[in-house]
Amino acid sequence: MAREQYLFIARHCERRTTIDGKLAQIAKKGWKIPTLNRRGSDALDFHTLSVGQIKLALRAAYEAGRSASRNERN
Repeated sequence: MAREQYLFIARHCERRTTIDGKLAQIAKKGWKIPTLNRRGSDALDFHTLSVGQIKLALRAAYEAGRSASRNERN
């Protein structure tokens, strides 16, 4: 594998890990969901959420994306 390909893939993996971590933080804070990992149980993997909770979490995700975009440009 060419060095450039390796570096591209490595950056992609790092970004994905960062994004997954940020989404997990939003789920914990906004929805009190302890993990976004599948646990194999309906009681643990499905949650009832209010429209207000979803809106707050989507806003947090949007703001995280805006912030990350600004940081990449600088």
